[in-house]
Amino acid sequence: MPNWNELLQGKDEGLYIYDLTALKERAKVLSDSRHRIFYAVKSNSDLRVLKTLMPFVDGFEVASRGEIEKIRMMSRDIPIIFGGPVKTQEDLKYALEKGVTSFNVESLFELDELQTLSVEKDCHLSIQLRINLADIESDATLKMAGVTQFGLPEEDFIQAVELIQSSNHMQLSGFHFHAMSNNMNVSHHVSYVEAA
Repeated sequence: MPNWNELLQGKDEGLYIYDLTALKERAKVLSDSRHRIFYAVKSNSDLRVLKTLMPFVDGFEVASRGEIEKIRMMSRDIPIIFGGPVKTQEDLKYALEKGVTSFNVESLFELDELQTLSVEKDCHLSIQLRINLADIESDATLKMAGVTQFGLPEEDFIQAVELIQSSNHMQLSGFHFHAMSNNMNVSHHVSYVEAA
């Protein structure tokens, strides 16, 4: 164990200290579960952290071109799920060029762009729809409901599913619901899950 007092002597700045051995041990426990694990790069994109996790995850979830680039620097073929709001046509093209085939879709525009690009490139895409329910009961500081930049409004759900089902290049593989952040009321969260 390093002598932290000695290492930090004279430092007048904030530091992050990572225990990569402990991270590896915890990641190993998670990887032994029956679930597929995709690490969200935005939670900590330090290359040492990502390299430590890579042998234990099924892939990475990214929200930007920069995050795609960082993962592709480590591996040309590890699976990537591309999420995040307001992805441009150029973002989607870049992702496809980098071998991304799984997308967390936030709008009908994005879904339509992916349909067009998948036909042009003759590739098959796995699509997860991020849905915002029309209204949720919550005292949370951040509430995701109705029309926001985050996800499809509930009224667009049927149209999105029909577009995917009519495609020979896209397959619906799941749903993403992010109800609220900083919610301290369990019954409100349970109501949201039941409504979803």
